[in-house]
Amino acid sequence: MMAIKKERSSGIDLLKIFCMFGVIILHYNNSTIGKAFTYAPLHSMRSYMLYFLQTVSISAVDVFVLISGYFMCKSSKVDLKKPVRLLIQVIVFRQLIYIIKTLSAGNPLRWQIIWQLLLPKSWFAVLYAALYVLAPFINRMLHSLSDKSLKAFMWVAFVVCSLWPYCVDLLKAFSGYNFDGLSTVGMYGSQFGYTLVHFVFMYCVGAWLRRLEPQGKLWKDCAALLACWLVLFVFAYYWLTRKMDIRYSFSYSSPLVIACSVLLFRIFKRIPLKSNPVISSMATATFSVYLLNSTIIADFLDTRPYVERSGWLMLAHMVFTCLLVFIISYLAQLLYDLITKPIYKLFDRLLPFNTVLRADDP
Repeated sequence: MMAIKKERSSGIDLLKIFCMFGVIILHYNNSTIGKAFTYAPLHSMRSYMLYFLQTVSISAVDVFVLISGYFMCKSSKVDLKKPVRLLIQVIVFRQLIYIIKTLSAGNPLRWQIIWQLLLPKSWFAVLYAALYVLAPFINRMLHSLSDKSLKAFMWVAFVVCSLWPYCVDLLKAFSGYNFDGLSTVGMYGSQFGYTLVHFVFMYCVGAWLRRLEPQGKLWKDCAALLACWLVLFVFAYYWLTRKMDIRYSFSYSSPLVIACSVLLFRIFKRIPLKSNPVISSMATATFSVYLLNSTIIADFLDTRPYVERSGWLMLAHMVFTCLLVFIISYLAQLLYDLITKPIYKLFDRLLPFNTVLRADDP
């Protein structure tokens, strides 16, 4: 989510916005946040629409990491201030959310909770910060490989990081037996892609795409993407009818979800858009959307009256939710940048120590 300013592609910025709305839709549907899945009767048209939109949106996280790999793969150094400031933003937003929610409810602030919120508890931000620090070393390893060796490495990595652990997860789901220790990702399976292993793999996929560049006809990628979405949708409904964990269908490490991520990137990369400052500005709200959307949806937007009534009303409310969350997040990001940029500039002048980590030889 950290933008690489040297290369500005409005097609990719548009993809970030698409994925940003995808994240909102995922949380709109989530059974503990927006709860739309809970309110839509199974096998109703509303349920079909929700699960298809879930299918379209599920690649959002993978795409964000893939984009980072595409644009950062040539870097041999990393400024440690960037991941640190990313985690600081997590802390600031968590504190503000707690203070606003508590005071608006007329409750007193509790110092025990404020101290706990000084930790940047955010699975995506923590994993992304770790990936960001590792990136120059990953880049050096990838650059040392020939095109043929890189292709072999990526296929081996695909089997080790995605296909094998996902098959182990499916084996456990279908058989009902415990297969802990059989996965190549961790003791307890793939964890549905919520791991640094998966982030590193998707980063490498982005770097590999940078070497390949889009090939083939655009319509073939569009047709392949639609086919993947339809298979994922059918797979999801299969899990639902068997009353099994739907996360096995919508796992970030699923080969189909990864394929959707790659195809989405290839499609948007070839959109003939010149650099557009409006689109680029909108894309800067990505991280704020991630930090704020769950709270806005869960605490201030009740999906039940809309999901239970009609499909059109549900879709209208979902669009309204996406736009409202985006506007609030965009304004919050502007305000945050307005306040923090002078502070960070002053801090850099007063303490001009080296924070650059290099992976190249001195």
